[in-house]
Amino acid sequence: MWFAKPRIDIHKVMRKDRDFILVWIPMIKITYITKSKKYEMCFDGYTPPKLNQPEAYVLLMRNPRHIKAERGRPDIGIILEPLTDGRRIFEVLKELKKIAFRFVEETREAMRKIPRRLILQLFVPAQVAEAKKIATSDEYIQIYALLDAINIEQDSKYVSEEILYWPLLIHHKEKIVFEPALQDSPSKSYTYLHQKFDLVEIYADETSQ
Repeated sequence: MWFAKPRIDIHKVMRKDRDFILVWIPMIKITYITKSKKYEMCFDGYTPPKLNQPEAYVLLMRNPRHIKAERGRPDIGIILEPLTDGRRIFEVLKELKKIAFRFVEETREAMRKIPRRLILQLFVPAQVAEAKKIATSDEYIQIYALLDAINIEQDSKYVSEEILYWPLLIHHKEKIVFEPALQDSPSKSYTYLHQKFDLVEIYADETSQ
């Protein structure tokens, strides 16, 4: 198996602080082609389907170029098995972009309906209807921008996939999550999901074994 090598001594960290839980997430590295050019990107193959939150595929996508991968098997922590596969994720991504594009167009139309002199007053009562529409679209606008940045199009072609196990250090008491193979500072995306859903509980079936 392939795993993302931590940049720190995880054994030392966990001995020092017993409130850390180490989980190895099955990141599915998908290779795909858009306009004759090949791309690779990693997507969490466990957390989004477990949460039933397809949008989280975008939130939790990672560039494999940013980590060092090694072959072997981690000797510490809980290894989670994928709940989906690359082909399914790829189709979900294309569907998300299609949905997000509609929100982008609706936002553009909402903006056109607001007089220029009132643009800076979007959230006053007189403009509340259009303001709510724009606020609702905000998440999908970000999804569209991120998928566009990694060149996911409706005619993109899936090529292949492989699993890359990705370490997460979850601090149970402080409600923060680290990605030690990627950075030293807390992970904004995983910490957000941990504080919203409690990832320790989400992974409970496996971490209790």
